[in-house]
Amino acid sequence: MINLYFYSKNLLNKNENASGSAVMRSNQIYNNIKKRFKFINCYITLDYLNIKDSAIIFVKDNFDLTLDILKTVKQNNNTIIFDILDLYDAEKNDLPDLIETGYMEYIDILIVNNYFMRKKYYRLNKPIYIIPHHYDERLSKYPNPPKCEKLQLIFNGELGAYKNNCLYIEQLKDKHNIIVCSNFIEFIQKYNKKNYCYLSIRKEKSYEYNYRPLIKLAHAAGTDSNIIITKDKSVIDFIDSDYPYL
Repeated sequence: MINLYFYSKNLLNKNENASGSAVMRSNQIYNNIKKRFKFINCYITLDYLNIKDSAIIFVKDNFDLTLDILKTVKQNNNTIIFDILDLYDAEKNDLPDLIETGYMEYIDILIVNNYFMRKKYYRLNKPIYIIPHHYDERLSKYPNPPKCEKLQLIFNGELGAYKNNCLYIEQLKDKHNIIVCSNFIEFIQKYNKKNYCYLSIRKEKSYEYNYRPLIKLAHAAGTDSNIIITKDKSVIDFIDSDYPYL
């Protein structure tokens, strides 16, 4: 048997309506592993001190992770798997340097969002796995939502501190009837339809463009909708270049 730990709060225990990529990347994957793989003992916890001879996945939001925590985990003969999803340096508005932070001294395996990121870390000579983002699995509880019968633009998700997750949103709102929905539960309660036109417009070569996952694309696919989207590094791994709204 393999012992696998997610270093995370059990966010759904406190709030069954919790949403966002932190829930999806930890709780949802944790629950799926428990259901599907009988040879894995899977746990979700922040109590790392007594974990030994196991594998530990550090995921978004990393919950006050420090270098000392990584050092302690490594000293207990654990394999450290580090998911870089949404890892962010607010001062630089960029991905932090894992060598400068000292993290790479203890990380055994990296999980990244796209091929562009994998190339970035080739020089580290570590196993690197690309795990693209899924749409929220709770959509499957509503398999037959009504169809949107007219053109309806929608942005679903967080705009970010500088609204860089979707540029021009304010200008577009002035000209078009755009729905801006901040989280999954709001979407299910107010806007759950198919045949929308989603928006995801990011600045070329920006942090968001290079390193954010394709959750907006996944959600559009999960609701049988189109999306107007920039050629983000995660997006071009999946969308063919002749897609008309790329």
